[in-house]
Amino acid sequence: GEVTTRRAIADLDPSAETQWLLARALERAGQFDEAADAYRALAIREEPSVAATSAALALADLAAGRADTVMRVEATAALAGRTTEPRLGAALAEDSGWMYALVLEDFDRAGQSFEAAVMLEPTRRGALLGAGLVASRRGDPVALATAYDGLAATLQMPDAAAALHLRAAATALASGDVELANLRIATARTQSPDDTSALLVLAETGTTPYAADATDEAMVSSLLERAEVLGMRSALADDPAARASWELDRAEALELAGRLREAGGIIAAVLRADPSDIRALEATRRMAKRAGDTQTAAQASYQLARVLGDPAAKLDLLRDAANVLDAQHPGMSLVPGSNDHALAIYRRILLVDPGAQEHARLVEILRQRADVRGLINTLTERLNWLESENQDVARDHQMVPLLLERATVLHGLGDHAAAMSDLDALLDRAASHIEALRFRADLALNAGEAELAVSLWKRCLAAETRPQRRAEIELQLSKVLAENTNDVEGAIENLEHVVDSKPDDIQLRERLLGLCLRASDWQRAARELQMLARLRPTQQDKARDELRLGLMLRDRLNDRAQARQALDRARLLDPLNLDVVRELSELLDPPSRAQMLASSAANFRGSIAENPKNAVLYDRLAQITGWQSDVDARWLALVGLEALGTPSVDQRQVLEQGRHKLGAPNRTRLDDASRKAIRGDFGGAVLELWRTIAPAVQVATGVDAGKLGFGRGDKVPVKKLAEKYEPLASALMNFGLEDVEVYVSAARGGVVRALAAETPVLCVGADVATAKMPHHRWLLGRAIATLAEGLATLPDLRDAELGWTLVAALRAAEVTVPPRLAEEAAGEDASIVERSKLLKKEFGRKQRAAITQLVQQRGGELVDLAMFRKNALAIGHRAGLLWCGDLAVVLAQLDVGKGGKAISDSPSALEVTAWSVSEANLRLRELLGVGLKGGAR
Repeated sequence: GEVTTRRAIADLDPSAETQWLLARALERAGQFDEAADAYRALAIREEPSVAATSAALALADLAAGRADTVMRVEATAALAGRTTEPRLGAALAEDSGWMYALVLEDFDRAGQSFEAAVMLEPTRRGALLGAGLVASRRGDPVALATAYDGLAATLQMPDAAAALHLRAAATALASGDVELANLRIATARTQSPDDTSALLVLAETGTTPYAADATDEAMVSSLLERAEVLGMRSALADDPAARASWELDRAEALELAGRLREAGGIIAAVLRADPSDIRALEATRRMAKRAGDTQTAAQASYQLARVLGDPAAKLDLLRDAANVLDAQHPGMSLVPGSNDHALAIYRRILLVDPGAQEHARLVEILRQRADVRGLINTLTERLNWLESENQDVARDHQMVPLLLERATVLHGLGDHAAAMSDLDALLDRAASHIEALRFRADLALNAGEAELAVSLWKRCLAAETRPQRRAEIELQLSKVLAENTNDVEGAIENLEHVVDSKPDDIQLRERLLGLCLRASDWQRAARELQMLARLRPTQQDKARDELRLGLMLRDRLNDRAQARQALDRARLLDPLNLDVVRELSELLDPPSRAQMLASSAANFRGSIAENPKNAVLYDRLAQITGWQSDVDARWLALVGLEALGTPSVDQRQVLEQGRHKLGAPNRTRLDDASRKAIRGDFGGAVLELWRTIAPAVQVATGVDAGKLGFGRGDKVPVKKLAEKYEPLASALMNFGLEDVEVYVSAARGGVVRALAAETPVLCVGADVATAKMPHHRWLLGRAIATLAEGLATLPDLRDAELGWTLVAALRAAEVTVPPRLAEEAAGEDASIVERSKLLKKEFGRKQRAAITQLVQQRGGELVDLAMFRKNALAIGHRAGLLWCGDLAVVLAQLDVGKGGKAISDSPSALEVTAWSVSEANLRLRELLGVGLKGGAR
């Protein structure tokens, strides 16, 4: 009755309490199944209530009483869901889970129970272990990995926790979740840093992330972490190959992170251990290109090509390296030894592909290095390869330049036989190859095969079209025909072709002339000489050719008229060519011959005046005057030669004989022209000024006849001089000196002085006055000429004294000194003042007026006193030479020659030497009777 009542109430009020009372009534009534259903329904209700909790407990008691395991599990699970204490709920959920799993084998509900327990108490190891077992039984890897992670979090032992994380990572990796696997491995590494198993798993399972942007800090950090793991993994590897692989993985991660230097160091270490590691070489090449290091990239390419087996890849790598290491390529950074590397690369390219186009560059490098043996080997290898292939025209054309170059190199090494063999092979393939024909002809000629050389040059000439090259071949052919085969006509024919192309080439015409002479073709030789004379650069060269032409016309062609014209042209071109004069003199009639010789002698005298040091000119003048039969002129020329050079024995004999025949001057009075011949161009304002002031200057110097040791008793009237001193009287007569005071003293031997005065004074020693010796005549002639030209006292002044004496004279005359004259007397102020006082006393009104007028009109001409003094002294030298007649005496008096200074160092000696052979001296000698007799003048 209670059950019915409670059911009715429950139907009307389905609350938890009414349901709880109904379930209790059913249990008391013994209706246990219905009671269990009522407890179960109430326990699984969602709203919390005391009735629901009580129902779960009652269900548990009922299950225990009936030993109903299923019911007990349901009760425990319901009770676990109703408790508010997490740990209690977790324990109950765990307990139900184990019963579901182990007793009922309901793994779905067991899993739910374990999951509920873990949710209530995440660190509950039993629940986590049960969840793991259920997930393993059900084949749920995700749940199993989660259980492992949970269990690892509850363990205090790092190694055990790391092991569970690694198992979870392995499960995630097996399911394809690499990111989650790496995360769990990293957690395991964190739990147990020293656990190598975690490191191994992390290294094996991890991947290197790709960094699209090296500035992404997160990505770079990830790459660096990966590199660290790989580095530690490589340290654990025992196998060198495995270690290298891990190191290269590490280098790759560092490369992606932008750490190129560190990556490069790692790769370098791998290569030191194994230089042929392909991965390392590829990485080096890739990183070097990324860093812009073309040198390293090229070297890596070369090393990689050495270890690769694919020929195409080898060639690509080698050419890539060559483009960098060959200094010929643009952009190449020239480094020491770059061509050495390029050489090795090109050789390896040709090993892979014997027909590669790089052969040309390899040959070029070998040429630059002067590697003769290497060049020969390279050329030979290519030639062998070409010969081993199917022969055709194209391959023959390729072999031609190679054979030519190898022949050239072999010739340079002295292997002429091999060089000729190569050239023969070349000509078999290219019969008209010009360079090979010329080369082979040269070798044939050197080998003594002149006929073969000629035939080869003719073939070469037939093939050559360039004018310059044809000329070279014809020139060589002409030489061989003339010298080796004695075919002079053929040589002339070929050489004429060359001359026609180069009509102004002197050397070619000289060669052609030689061939014409050899062939006795005088007409052609004469034409060539005419052309040569026209082409010669200098007058002397032209004259020599005209001389050769004249002799050929006279001796070979018997054309004396044309020969004379040629010799006339030669003499006009080079008047000093003695050979021309001699040959021409033989063709001329006597009057023309005399005229020509006189003209030639004049030419030589003019040249001597310009260059008095040249002894050859005196020698040639002596020869011409000898042909003229002019004894005196020849003797004078030989005296000049004696002064400057060394006469022959015959010439010395002529000189000695001439000196014995010299005479004293006669009493002929010299006319103005003769006086001018001695004086030359001497004159001007300085001379006029000197003649005006000379008497006063003589007084100012303090020198007079008495001070020179001459007394009144030594004075001799001019008219009585001839009685005892005929030479002195003659000399005075020669110069027309009548108004002069002459003092002659036997006690003053060797003295002769000319003193300026209103009436000039001449002081002479008796020995000089008698002039028995040549040097006395020299002294006498010099002194009287100086007196006659108004230059007395001037030779007695010192070099610098003339200048300041003239300045003193102008100041004494109270005339402004011209600036240029004042410059020549600079620094002599004291001397000028003293001399000026003395001159002022001596000057009369007439002298002052003359000085003033001269300075006003011609003051600017009072310059170059050194030249004035030199010319003044030269008058005395010429007169002395004329009176003594022998240049050797003059030079001795000037202290030039033996025991004195060299004649080349004395301008005055050279001047008088040149004047000694002049036409003027010859006429004066003849006029005064000093010259040697003989010959027609």
